Amino acid sequence: AKMRSFINCGRRPDHGWFEHFEVATNLRLTGLQAAILMAQLERLPDQIRVRRKNRELLEEKLKTPGVHFQELPEGASVHTHYILTGWIDELKLGASRDEVVEALNAEGVPIRPFYPHPLYKNPLYKTAPCRRTECPVAEQAVKDSFWLPQRVLMGSEEDTLDIARAFEKVYQAYKPRTKRVQ
Repeated sequence: AKMRSFINCGRRPDHGWFEHFEVATNLRLTGLQAAILMAQLERLPDQIRVRRKNRELLEEKLKTPGVHFQELPEGASVHTHYILTGWIDELKLGASRDEVVEALNAEGVPIRPFYPHPLYKNPLYKTAPCRRTECPVAEQAVKDSFWLPQRVLMGSEEDTLDIARAFEKVYQAYKPRTKRVQ
């Protein structure tokens, strides 16, 4: 069990994916898997182009209040768009991140909530000799952030437009209602 944890990012089989208990590696790839992956890497530049095009389309078409995507770093020459991260402004959208995740999953959009806790709240940091500092931005991201997996951006233009329409549908269902003042 100790060696399995060491090659698997310090995880333990009876705990969550995002729980790490010791400083470890990410050595789960076998030689055969590596050989297959090497051949597949030839496709990566085209896949990155598709994901970039679909991200740009989604950002262009998605005008739903309260939905924000992470900005790309200035000066970055390549971004793989492995995941598309964003955050929900509940006051503008009218729904919490968790309500949005549930509604979009029901619409067939495989959106996921962000990490369940900031990195520094992993069990590893309770025992490791390190400085631990509270990070309010990280704490907030745990509550309001989400990600769309890379496969979402590998679809067609119509698939991407479906995602924008699904966000708009959630907004129409939850949008803040204002009361008229008499």
